[in-house]
Amino acid sequence: MALHINETDVQYNRIKTGNVLTEFYYTPSSTNNAAIVFCYGIPSHPFDRFPFGLESYLRQGYMLAYPHYEGTFGSDGLCTIENAVDSVVMTTRALFAGGLYDLLSEKHLNIKPQRVVLAGGSFGGSVALIAAAKSDGIKDVISVAGPIDYGGMSFSRLASRLRKAYKKEWDINPLAWKTFLQGRADINPIDYVGKLKKKNTYLIHGEVDPVVSADHSIRLHKRLRNNLGKHRILIEPNIGHVGCHYIGTEHVHKLVESWLEE
Repeated sequence: MALHINETDVQYNRIKTGNVLTEFYYTPSSTNNAAIVFCYGIPSHPFDRFPFGLESYLRQGYMLAYPHYEGTFGSDGLCTIENAVDSVVMTTRALFAGGLYDLLSEKHLNIKPQRVVLAGGSFGGSVALIAAAKSDGIKDVISVAGPIDYGGMSFSRLASRLRKAYKKEWDINPLAWKTFLQGRADINPIDYVGKLKKKNTYLIHGEVDPVVSADHSIRLHKRLRNNLGKHRILIEPNIGHVGCHYIGTEHVHKLVESWLEE
């Protein structure tokens, strides 16, 4: 078992692109010129779990980036659900462009990854897939327990949790929320199969997920496999609903890294 990373060895930065705040963790002494941008669920928070739960990726030199969707947590504006995708696309473009400015140190950062991987869990899995479909520079995307079609899904529990625990952190446009509840928001990865076929996708799902059935990932993978990209699926037995932090699990990390290195 590898020793834990010393917290003081990890660089932490906060940048702002438009309304979107993004937080970064990386080890300056070890970099592979690649970043993983994480997309969180709803309701959830930017880290989904503390970033050091993914320290195996930090050890390999990845930068971990956590954009706050517009209108949620540290970002300004209103959340329209759909602009969660825009927030991630904006962050990835900023990463590729370089010249980032850190709000904490008030200095420009020497950060410009050559490769950016998107990873999302639950709602964030949908965000990651669509953001990848809309980004020419993104080739690799990981979706953990991501819905592929929100039509017909029940949101009563979700609405209750947002009202009780996240009413200040998720500033959602009322009209956009209604559109989402009616299944009319542009947030369904199944609508982007044509573009996703050309990407490299890894779909990960718990076999007994009670929130988002594993059938979502299975159906999408059937539409994607045997096409231009590298398309993989992992259905984990006896596992329920998990978020993007799950790719930090030792055996899953090994599978993901093997896929990235192909």
